[in-house]
Amino acid sequence: MATRYVYGAALAVTREAGPSRPFSYTEPAPPRATEISSGALRVMRGTAILLAAAGFALLAIRFRWRALAAEALLLAVPWFHDDLLRGWAESPLLFGFGLCAATWGTRAFPPLVGVCTAFKLTGLGLWPLLLLQRRMARWKAILLAALTWTLLTPQTWLNGGPLRLIKHVQMRTAEYNAQTAEYDGLFVPSRYLWPFVLLAVLVCTSPPAIAAVRRAGRTFRPVVAERPASVSPSPLPPS
Repeated sequence: MATRYVYGAALAVTREAGPSRPFSYTEPAPPRATEISSGALRVMRGTAILLAAAGFALLAIRFRWRALAAEALLLAVPWFHDDLLRGWAESPLLFGFGLCAATWGTRAFPPLVGVCTAFKLTGLGLWPLLLLQRRMARWKAILLAALTWTLLTPQTWLNGGPLRLIKHVQMRTAEYNAQTAEYDGLFVPSRYLWPFVLLAVLVCTSPPAIAAVRRAGRTFRPVVAERPASVSPSPLPPS
């Protein structure tokens, strides 16, 4: 729902009309019911670009050159930067990752994890990090994230509250199964992969990983055998 708030606010500010019905894989809408005008499309894509840029900037502030390496890789792959340019949940999710990275270790981290999850359920991948928080008890951090997600998801207010998150995961699983059945194979678009690429680059360029590579290099350094000293041939005995 938070993604809809962001794009809805952008359309409201520019006074562009949105679609009459939301797009759904499981409940197809009538033709053109989910389409928007060219002006609204430009607004949504411009908003997506700004959110992606802000997310990249926040990650760079936190991880410095490691984030720049990951960002350069994401932008170098055509599929990934196309995903971030569209009015999908990818750019808000990237912005949410940036906010969480910038506030790691502070009291603002748990509620921002809830915000990130409200952008897209992929934000659930950040929830294990709540167990590593030292600013507050673990149960408080998890509760705060869940309450923030509930606050940004109005359909849960009178329908289970934070526990509704389990139902949302089940609904998303059913939707994914329908997508897989429609495409007659494993449905893995590029927008599902870029968070893993980002994580892989950050992990592989982390100081512990670099130190491990250096230790491995010293351990498996090839040993060059010393050449034996040249032995001069003994003189032939006199005949």
